[in-house]
Amino acid sequence: MSNKTNVISNIVSILINYNQLFMVQITCVGLLYIIYKINFRQKEAYFWLNLEKEIQEQKAHTSYESTA
Repeated sequence: MSNKTNVISNIVSILINYNQLFMVQITCVGLLYIIYKINFRQKEAYFWLNLEKEIQEQKAHTSYESTA
């Protein structure tokens, strides 16, 4: 009987350890996703700022040519 109890307690402890590892993996993936989203949004913001700057420069250049 004690052998069955040992086996069951071993299975339970293994499941608990795997569950903890699984939670750590989920946490790490979640953190990586958050870092990726922050980095992507920052790059996207720089892209739109640079695009807006280029459009303003082109407008200024075009208006300068039309007045000259």
